[in-house]
Amino acid sequence: QLDKQLMGVKENYNKKDILLAEANELELIIAIRKSIDDNNTLIGRVKNGDKAIAKHKNNIDEKQLLRLDEKNYLAKLKETIPNLSELNNVKNYLIKQLDLDNLIIKINSKITTFIKQVKLLESDLKDQIGDEFYATQIDGIKEKINLKIETLNNSKKDLNKQLNHLSAQEKLKQWADELENGKSCPVCGSHSHPEILNIEDLQANITAHQDQIINLEKQIQELKLLLNKVEKNEIELKNINTLLDNKRQELIDTNTQISQHKANTVFQVIETNYKNESIETIDKLIQSTEKTYLSIKQTDDKINSFELEISKLQKQLTTYTNAHQDFKDKHIALDATIKSEKDGLKIFSMDHVENDTDDVLKVMVQSRNEIVNKAII
Repeated sequence: QLDKQLMGVKENYNKKDILLAEANELELIIAIRKSIDDNNTLIGRVKNGDKAIAKHKNNIDEKQLLRLDEKNYLAKLKETIPNLSELNNVKNYLIKQLDLDNLIIKINSKITTFIKQVKLLESDLKDQIGDEFYATQIDGIKEKINLKIETLNNSKKDLNKQLNHLSAQEKLKQWADELENGKSCPVCGSHSHPEILNIEDLQANITAHQDQIINLEKQIQELKLLLNKVEKNEIELKNINTLLDNKRQELIDTNTQISQHKANTVFQVIETNYKNESIETIDKLIQSTEKTYLSIKQTDDKINSFELEISKLQKQLTTYTNAHQDFKDKHIALDATIKSEKDGLKIFSMDHVENDTDDVLKVMVQSRNEIVNKAII
């Protein structure tokens, strides 16, 4: 009887061990199912990560293509853009050249005007002095006029002497007309006047001399006025000739400046690249070049902006890639764990893993535990 009881107890313990093993394996199946769910979640994250990384890489590639386009555009702009500093030098050169050319025109115009004034003054002078006093130099004209004045003054002196003599004769005639015998002569004191002085036409002679003197004085006065005009004309001519000489010197200096200006290296640049171009054309080219430089700056800013975006995206990509790799590593590790756990199943097949729900499995675990507990009791 005791042996039968012991055999019954032994069977109960064996049955309990089987139930415990089944319960444990069922709990393992529940854990495997949870690991599979977690792994599926990781797989989803890995797939989403793959898409996100691919999209991120595509975004970086697009930005890099845009940056490359802008760089190519920038290179094209820089290949075709003129040298702005050179253009400004050319413009300044042409402006100065134009100023110098205009100055030459003004100087030549003034020189022409002065030459006309000189010729007009010389013509007026020739008309005023006539052939009698004409000379190639004004000093010669003045010398002739002064010589004429001197001659007239000498003639006037001679006439004055003659007039004085006639005046003395007139006094003598007056005294002669007043002489009476027995009265003393006012000149010699004689009381006898056998030969009284008799001068015929004395007054007429005096009048003629006086008229000649007046005529000489008039001629002298006219010559002095003419001399004064000649001297004024001489001053005007000197002033104009001084201005003319100054302008001629200015013309020489300006032509020297032009020669020096053309010796500037900019002249060679103009001859090579901008020959026959006007200031207006150069100015328009400068404005166009300034716009191109602005486009270059804007393009540079775009390139820098793209580079900042690309750098930011690449940093984000590194972060995403690291996180993605972490999910991959977890998935691989969990996948290995699941495989190992599946390999550890001895009692139940994979059908329970794939087809049963957690609730069903938990009920199965509970029922076995209850039986075990009853068996122990």
